[in-house]
Amino acid sequence: MLHSGGVVILPTETVYGVAARADRPEAVNRLYAIKGRDFDKPLALCVSGMDAAKNYVTFDRLAKRLAKKFWPGPLTLVLPARDPSLFTRLAPQLYSTAPDGTPTIAIRCPDAIWRTEITFAKIEYPVALTSANRSGEPAPTQASQASKSLGYDVDDMLLLEDCPMEEASTIVSLAESPPRLLREGALPLSALKPFGIT
Repeated sequence: MLHSGGVVILPTETVYGVAARADRPEAVNRLYAIKGRDFDKPLALCVSGMDAAKNYVTFDRLAKRLAKKFWPGPLTLVLPARDPSLFTRLAPQLYSTAPDGTPTIAIRCPDAIWRTEITFAKIEYPVALTSANRSGEPAPTQASQASKSLGYDVDDMLLLEDCPMEEASTIVSLAESPPRLLREGALPLSALKPFGIT
């Protein structure tokens, strides 16, 4: 269903998410409509690992260190978009802008079974993902909560066990200097301080 452009609910190690192909703007638009999310709030891009991520963003030394340490896991990195031509390859809602005007993408490698089962590298597309709740409501950590919130509107659901961390991913922007913590979540700030993140 995801491959054909549908919108689906998927579990992660943090909270249940709702996902669509990131290279299908019509699917991403529908994801926004289902969730009731403001179109000016970018989505995270999910990939299978750093090699896949390098197709979309630029890694500096610090970004590589963080990814090697915490991926797969509950860390979202905001990084400079690799190439302006990417605007033709991904839905525009995946992009944001750093303070200096640089196009950025929030990218994540979740520690979830579907990350390897879907094998992004083989089907050659990334996945746009956000929490599987109506905007303004708590993010679901249980299958029953995700199903109740968005289940009637999505095309399919992968409902497994409850999410073990029960908290959204931590978001760090490396597209500005100094790097900045945008949201503390399942990965505590104390784990990031040795990398100079405050």
